[in-house]
Amino acid sequence: MGRTWLAGASLLAVLLGGCASSSSATGSQVFASVASRTWHQPGPTVWLQGGAPNYLGAGPTSTIGCAGVNNPTCYVVVQENGYQPDGAPTAPGVVPGFQPFRSTAYRSSDDGRSWTELNLPPATWLSSPISCVNATTCAAGAVLDAGGSAGTPGSEVRFLTTTDAGRSWTQHSMPSWVELVTDVACPSASHCVALTWHEDAPDIDGLEPWAGADRFYATTVLITEDGGGTWTASSLPGRSGARYVYLSDVTCVDQQCAFLGDEADIVPFDGGYLTEHTKGVVLSSDDGGHTLGVTDEPAGVPWAVACAGPSDCLMFVTNLRTGTWSVLTGAVEGPWQQVEARGLAAISAPVSVSCPASGRCVASGTQVVVTTDDGTRWSQMTSLPSPPNGYTANSPGGVACSPSGRCLLLDGLTPTSTLIAPGPGAVQVLANGLPAG
Repeated sequence: MGRTWLAGASLLAVLLGGCASSSSATGSQVFASVASRTWHQPGPTVWLQGGAPNYLGAGPTSTIGCAGVNNPTCYVVVQENGYQPDGAPTAPGVVPGFQPFRSTAYRSSDDGRSWTELNLPPATWLSSPISCVNATTCAAGAVLDAGGSAGTPGSEVRFLTTTDAGRSWTQHSMPSWVELVTDVACPSASHCVALTWHEDAPDIDGLEPWAGADRFYATTVLITEDGGGTWTASSLPGRSGARYVYLSDVTCVDQQCAFLGDEADIVPFDGGYLTEHTKGVVLSSDDGGHTLGVTDEPAGVPWAVACAGPSDCLMFVTNLRTGTWSVLTGAVEGPWQQVEARGLAAISAPVSVSCPASGRCVASGTQVVVTTDDGTRWSQMTSLPSPPNGYTANSPGGVACSPSGRCLLLDGLTPTSTLIAPGPGAVQVLANGLPAG
């Protein structure tokens, strides 16, 4: 799901199936052909959204994910942040980019050509991407509030589930101390793993961050085995005293789960706290998140991960000091090893990666790149189409691909003129490996 909130969470979005290809070529040949095809707009839909959220962890700006073996259904979440998708304010007098937060979500079962709005509960803000077990069974973390935004009096943290492709949702309560659900992975309809923040986050041991210092949002991992009815907490491995862990991403293949994040020492300082000895960490579980172990401490911060299967995963890691990116490959439970990743310089800050088949992945950042050899070599995919009238190009967002090589991409747009600063951003869906029209 990803720590880069433009799309995920980092978005982790792996399409489990796709429409049958008209080609008789093998899956690898079909997938390789995607890199030479242009992206196009499968439909005219453009959704407006507000500016960037006004505090860390306010949730993905926009996310995309697909699921289902036959006739796959794809889901897009649009965070309004002051603007409704039609351009109207979410509330009279609201300042775009600030409170109140609202979400809309849409589904498509025809490769993005048409979209139907989901029937979310009133005044819903989805704090996590939508995680789907199949085309119709999905879950997401949410904050419901009739008048404000997350963290304000009256807001309620909920775990939402649907079994009819978002036509209706069941609301499940979370433990009273949960302030936010930041990511969700569901190995089955009844079994889900949630990354959560405590109601006092970012307070740690009664201390606020020292003035001007970075906040550290310690994470609690919660597990449900009954579809959100009851929750139990996992114990993070080897954590004691002042050592805390922030987890940004969880992905599960059956009962095997991988968790990305970083850990730091919390040091009291002048009435507050500072963080020291921060480093990236990768945790894993072979029992659906109940017990976790450290599988890797990469030379950098793990940013996004995708798995074509339990033994076929690819991870992006960033070195915050140098600004460079590296690629690790391995199994959900590790071990992980770094690969050469030639040609990756074309991408910056990967916000999403999708691996529809073993060794074959597409990643989006400032550019869209593809690999067909486990991340050893990357090539830039063809240029994105010109933006629609009234918009300028921004940057790609989340990407989701089918095993046949068909991909959907969220494309960021900026209106060329606006009456209210900073003005609404916009997103549209682009298709690759699909016929135009």
